[in-house]
Amino acid sequence: MTSVIIPSRYERFLNQTILEVLNKFRGDYEIITILDGYWPEFELIQNPKVRYIHSGKNIGMRTAINQGVAVA
Repeated sequence: MTSVIIPSRYERFLNQTILEVLNKFRGDYEIITILDGYWPEFELIQNPKVRYIHSGKNIGMRTAINQGVAVA
């Protein structure tokens, strides 16, 4: 299985990024999105291949990536 890790901090194009991955990837994969210290004001895409992790506080991109790798 391939894991795509997306660290996100106030990213307004998050849904578009996730949709691009969902449309282009084939086979067995998952998308792990780490929300770095926030919940978006827009509705997140609900898909069985997408997992959201809320870090609770601002942790930075490197730590967010490491969290995603640990989950993968």
